[in-house]
Amino acid sequence: MLFNSSSNLTEKNERHDQLKGKRAWIVTTGRAGENSQCLGVAEALGLEIEFKTISPPAPWRYLAPWGPTPPGAGIGSSSGQFSTPLPEIILGTGRQAVPYIRALRKLASKKTLPVFLQNPGAGNKVADLIWISDHDRGHLSGENVISTLTAPHRITADCLRQALKTAKLDTAGLTRPCIAVSVGGNNSVYKFNSATCQRFAQHLAKLAQSGLSFLVTPSRRTDKEIINVIHSAISSAPHRIWDGAGHNPYFEYLAYCDAVIVTADSVNMTGEAIATQKPVYIFEPDGGSRKFKHFHDQLQQRGITRPFDGTIETWRYEPLDATQEIAREIEMRWHQKQSETT
Repeated sequence: MLFNSSSNLTEKNERHDQLKGKRAWIVTTGRAGENSQCLGVAEALGLEIEFKTISPPAPWRYLAPWGPTPPGAGIGSSSGQFSTPLPEIILGTGRQAVPYIRALRKLASKKTLPVFLQNPGAGNKVADLIWISDHDRGHLSGENVISTLTAPHRITADCLRQALKTAKLDTAGLTRPCIAVSVGGNNSVYKFNSATCQRFAQHLAKLAQSGLSFLVTPSRRTDKEIINVIHSAISSAPHRIWDGAGHNPYFEYLAYCDAVIVTADSVNMTGEAIATQKPVYIFEPDGGSRKFKHFHDQLQQRGITRPFDGTIETWRYEPLDATQEIAREIEMRWHQKQSETT
């Protein structure tokens, strides 16, 4: 096994000068996954970002995505978080954000482009531009709907370089190759049952015996049992496991490592891992669905990822960059909107 943690990473950042320095609102409930997707796109465009965190009370939160905004939301008022003037770009995601984006679109002038990330579940008239994953193509279509295989994220070459510069990662004793392990957890289709955990542990233990080191980051869905299983499997090898307290070293781990193992339950973590251009292995828990199968099959057929079976190799591939594709589309649509209405 021969790795070079920096040679595979090429500069893929693009300049989007038309919108650089202009204002953007990010409308979400504040969940990390929602903010990350919107932030990735806003940062790619060089926008000045304002967070508009929402928390609609009952019964309005149960009426989303079809219902209205709650009374007092202040859309277009002279004061409050949604007061005019509106920014050039509005980015929203999550079911609770749909009524707000829809209301802001009705208020928007030619200078504002409302954008929604993910299927809003309320038709294609929610925003001027809607991004969805390829697997949702059969559920939503229209001239204002675009799709990509992977999701937008914040991982760029600059981001990883900066993470290494500012990292407080204790690398003492860590050997090369160093493997980052991004762990998810149970969701509606994948289950980390005892059989899954045992299989994962066997593969990791096989690696641990070969002289590698590990950097492990759990997610919000990661049960303590999964972490305990991982810890037991890799205890004989140098390792760091983030305990969920304080600063999340996720970016630093992706920047420092030589390869990444990702659990298949997270489309977002998979997309972030392949943005590094390092070897990416996918561990599939029990379960799955047609949506996830399509996603992972496409990546493997393109030579981007490989199934994790306890062995690690190295290879090169051209990464997918959904963030830049979406950013280009937003810039084009915003410019087009200015032209069509003047």
